[in-house]
Amino acid sequence: MKTTVIVGGEKRQVEIGAGGRFRIDGLNGKAEIVALGEGAYSVVVGGAQHTVHLERGGNGCYRAETREGSFEIEIIDPRRLARGGADLAVAGPQTITASMPGKVVAVKVARGDSVRAGDGVIVVEAMKMQNEIKAVKEGTVAAVNVSAGDSVVPGSALAVIE
Repeated sequence: MKTTVIVGGEKRQVEIGAGGRFRIDGLNGKAEIVALGEGAYSVVVGGAQHTVHLERGGNGCYRAETREGSFEIEIIDPRRLARGGADLAVAGPQTITASMPGKVVAVKVARGDSVRAGDGVIVVEAMKMQNEIKAVKEGTVAAVNVSAGDSVVPGSALAVIE
């Protein structure tokens, strides 16, 4: 997918390919994006992990919050705007990973189960808060790598949805 994106007021040419590959203004890169829950994503680029919280506005606009600050993103693509911004970077298998150390308190799916985008998959307790991790795409659970009571560390693969 090729599109123009305005990030923090700066216009960028973006091309998103398979397997997390991307090109921004002619520079190639690769990212691993994993949904952490409602509007929250773990993004690994060049070995550095970033937690990004996205809040959707109207007309292809988003507000992104990161540890480094917050900024506005506008996606300029008439076809995508016609779909309401659907399919945001959710191609291929979704590997659900832990974003911080914690304890698995519930596994809501089993291998072979069908899930829809937004369905709860795993609940992890971290820092005295329970976080339900949701599927960001429709698919079939290909693997569940944890059980209730397991301790996890950041980056632990919890489940895979294909």
